[in-house]
Amino acid sequence: MANFTDEQAQVLAKETEELISSVLEQSKFELENRDLATKSDIRESELRLQKEIALIESRLVRWAIGVGITTIITLSGVMFTLLKLVSH
Repeated sequence: MANFTDEQAQVLAKETEELISSVLEQSKFELENRDLATKSDIRESELRLQKEIALIESRLVRWAIGVGITTIITLSGVMFTLLKLVSH
């Protein structure tokens, strides 16, 4: 056991009390100001993400169709040119 004078023990007790009070106050502040997501918030986020995914999918389909058409036109041109060269 430590040998503290009454005065030292009182100072230590007061500082400990102030520290505990400060920690409790900070914890209370953090709990009161915490942003919590509700089920409704999560559902809204889910719906927004589904909408974004659908938009990206439609863009991807349009891009794939565009690339496919471009490829067909390019290959048709190449085949036409080859046939023209072979026939002469």
